[in-house]
Amino acid sequence: MVSIKFLFACVISCVSALNRTSPCPRLFAYERNTSASNRWYGVVTVSSETALEGVWLRLAFDGELQQLGNWFGEVRANDNNREFVIKNRSFKLEANVPHQVRFYAQYDEGRPVPGLVSVQINAKTVCPDEGVVVRTTAKSSTTAKPNIPLRISDDEDYFIGDFGILNRQQATSTSPLDGCGTVTGGGHETEYPWHASIYYTNGVDLVHICAGNLLSKAYVLTAARCLYKDPHTAIFPDELVVYFGKHNLRSFSSVGLQVRGVSDFVLHPLFNSSTSVHNLALLKLAAAVEVSNYVRAICLWRDEGVDEDGVTVGWGVDQMGKFRPELTRGQLQIASKQLCPSVSADTFCTIFKAGTVTCNADSGGGFFSARGGVWYLRGVLSVVNKEVRCDPLKYLTVTDVSKYLEWIKQFII
Repeated sequence: MVSIKFLFACVISCVSALNRTSPCPRLFAYERNTSASNRWYGVVTVSSETALEGVWLRLAFDGELQQLGNWFGEVRANDNNREFVIKNRSFKLEANVPHQVRFYAQYDEGRPVPGLVSVQINAKTVCPDEGVVVRTTAKSSTTAKPNIPLRISDDEDYFIGDFGILNRQQATSTSPLDGCGTVTGGGHETEYPWHASIYYTNGVDLVHICAGNLLSKAYVLTAARCLYKDPHTAIFPDELVVYFGKHNLRSFSSVGLQVRGVSDFVLHPLFNSSTSVHNLALLKLAAAVEVSNYVRAICLWRDEGVDEDGVTVGWGVDQMGKFRPELTRGQLQIASKQLCPSVSADTFCTIFKAGTVTCNADSGGGFFSARGGVWYLRGVLSVVNKEVRCDPLKYLTVTDVSKYLEWIKQFII
């Protein structure tokens, strides 16, 4: 009787999983495996038009799992066990050479069978949306023992020193902040409270790589190119730390300073790391920021067409090649498209007026202007200047935020 009940439960459960429709048949398939009553197997085929060094695969399900195992890499689970990250930092994915990642999903037999709903590869959504090239033959990951998830604990990724003040509470608020674009306090440290400094962590070292713009308590908008070491190697989210209320790059204990880790980031689905088109990304903070005079969000510019001059702020080097630790303001004016051969329908061209200018360290920073006492983010600096000195006569290409509002609204409710 026991064996009959077990077989009946297995048939009902496994048939339910097999009857699920793949959200992306070319990339993912359910296996016809009925060896367990509360587990189904699946295979995701990953491929890229450019080589990748280090692969992380994010799988989302429409129901809670008890466990997700695989034969490819380390697994991390989110709090509700509906989203998992399979990470292999050392794996090299060759260009246009597909690779299969096999996994199993274990679930509670007393609940509906959960199915796969989306897949991200290195922060890029490839399922259900198109995004990777799939071939008929693929290499497969196989080891003797599958990897099972590690629960992300409260002290996960806890560091000493500056990292000791990281707040590990869940960043739950994704809505635009009331009073966005407003400046209070009156001092130069509070002039641009939405401006963020993005650091790359390498062991105990911290390196300022880019700037960002706070849009809500949980999200920062920056340039997608900032999240790549080179066109083929993406930075992992847990290698990033974001500083808010920071005015001097050499100071790590100023009044109003807040530090947050990054739990995830989302690249624009059309971003190309080789050409840097659609050069936008959203960082999801590991913990919500606290609104203060020093830290608050900027409003989004919603009018199409850019015909007014604006402002940018940042660090970097000046025209003499000297490092500037203090946050510096630069005046930008709209330039003719004839000066910017790389300008597209989603970008516009600017040039510095006079005075100190920003350089490569400020890629991802904002182009903003004020209306009625409220500051608006009109664009994100997308050109990375690798020169040692700044050239005030060189144009900057800026990604027009108004052309990407629908994409941003998917995350900033």
